[in-house]
Order: sequence, then C-alpha cells, then structure tokens
Amino acid sequence: HLAFTPHYYPSQRTIHSFLEKREQAFNEVLALSEAKKFKFTLGSEVYLTGPLFNKENLSRLCYAGTNLMLTELEYTDCFSESSRIRLLRLTEEHRITPILAHIDRYPFLWKDTGLLLKLREIGCLFQVNLSAFLGFFSRRRALQLIDEGLIDFLGEDVHSFTLPQKKKEKIFRFLEKKRPDFLISTAKKAEKEIFEMMELSNKEGLISTSDLVKANQSYINGVTDLTDLK
Repeated sequence: HLAFTPHYYPSQRTIHSFLEKREQAFNEVLALSEAKKFKFTLGSEVYLTGPLFNKENLSRLCYAGTNLMLTELEYTDCFSESSRIRLLRLTEEHRITPILAHIDRYPFLWKDTGLLLKLREIGCLFQVNLSAFLGFFSRRRALQLIDEGLIDFLGEDVHSFTLPQKKKEKIFRFLEKKRPDFLISTAKKAEKEIFEMMELSNKEGLISTSDLVKANQSYINGVTDLTDLK
C-alpha cells in the first residue's frame, strides 16, 4: 500500500490546480502495468505558511477520507509563534489533525521533548524519516522518542535521493530487534487511520478526485455514511 503526498506550496498555486495536477500524475501511475500490484492513497505534504489560510476547504489536502494532513513547517532556527498559531487554526478552526513531517530535520523539534509534548496537547502527530536511524546520535534520539510515545509514523522522502533498499532493510531489522512493538503498532496505525479510510472510500465507489474531496469533508463534518456522497 503506497501513499502519495506531493508537496503543496500555498503561495504558488490554488488547491484546485494542485489537485488537477496531482490527478493527472496519479492517472499516469495507474496506467503502468506495475500499478496493479499496489493499493494507493492520495494526500499531500502541505507547507504551513500564512497563505494557506486564504484557501477554501483545506480538507481537500488531507489523506483521502481522513482529517489527517501531512504538514511541513518552515525551516527556521526556532519554533515560531506564527507556526503555533497556524497549527492551532488547523486543529480548532478546520478540525484537521496535522502530522508534522520529518521532525528529525528540525533541531528545535528534534531536541525539545517539552515542545513536542505541547504540540501533542493541541492534537499534532509526528512522523520521522527512516534516515534518522542511520546516525548513532540521531538513532539514539529516535529510540528515546519512541519510548516516550512521540513518533507516530515512519516514512521517507523520495526526491532526488532515495534511501537504498539495503539500508531500509537494515533499519527495519534494527527496529524489529530493538523496538518490535513500536514497529507493529506504527504499521497498524497507518493502516487503520490512513489506508482503511481509503479502502472504505473505494468500496463505496468514491474513485475520482472530486469524490475524494467529498469524502474528506464528510469525515471532518462527522458524516460516517459515505454512501450519501454518491
């Protein structure tokens, strides 16, 4: 099962044009013969800046059928008050649960357990890249955060650099040995909170981008019977 989360930069395009481009790219993937071997979920990685809140219906950027939004913070020296306010607006005004992407890339997050706990209180979830387990010190810190219950999802960026398969396998063997319960619980959380909602959407015939948008909005509005959206 694969989740596609292309970057969305609010200052560069509208949500509508982004979704159109994403659908076009997704259809190209579906046309590949290898695509039959996989199940897919559509989402986005949203750059959390002020212009985002000038857009309508932010739920369209969530993982399909959920209120979960993979969210990328600005790269700054410290966690800003504006970032805190934007996260609060997502959770309180839009009823969206932010998944903070690759927290291992932000020293102000990675090193500050207290800040992570405060963000957890307002409803944030945390994702860490597999590459965080490569270095000795970052691996030790990742294990600490696992033990403190502050890593919810594992992932890896696929841009110009992709983590070699052998290194991925080595990391998973390490986690199977050191934190087997975490590896199992993380996989179950991803399957339950992201992929199962997509499965439900597909079973109810919600296969187009417009249908997925309706599924997202219905989830956030508390609608559970997705058959009403046909």
